[in-house]
Amino acid sequence: MKTKKNEGDRKNIFEILLEKNICFAVIDTQFRFSGDDLERYSREYFIILDKSDKEFAEYRFVKIKGFYDVFERKLNDDDILVLNKLIENKVLTKYKYSEKGRIYELKDNSFRDFYERKMNRIFNLNIFCC
Repeated sequence: MKTKKNEGDRKNIFEILLEKNICFAVIDTQFRFSGDDLERYSREYFIILDKSDKEFAEYRFVKIKGFYDVFERKLNDDDILVLNKLIENKVLTKYKYSEKGRIYELKDNSFRDFYERKMNRIFNLNIFCC
């Protein structure tokens, strides 16, 4: 007879991606809204990865409009705690920073480089087409 896994046995999305050596990045967006003498601040975190990693559809990734084959997933509070540990342990490094947010990539597996190589292959293959 099969038993359900305990809630504590469930792996975090970062553990799953790292175990499978999936290239990804994390976007930390920061928003400021002001009006009527009231200023609000909002912050959201997303993981992005490439469509070629189709098996991750079950983990609530959705397509990002305007980007070829890039999918995102909003992080929950538990994910953000793990993210902070990955940054602290230098598994993820800050690639870009501005007042609007940050982008973190794997120290040894840059999503930006991966995506650029992929797009170069696609456009080089199609250059003589039609």
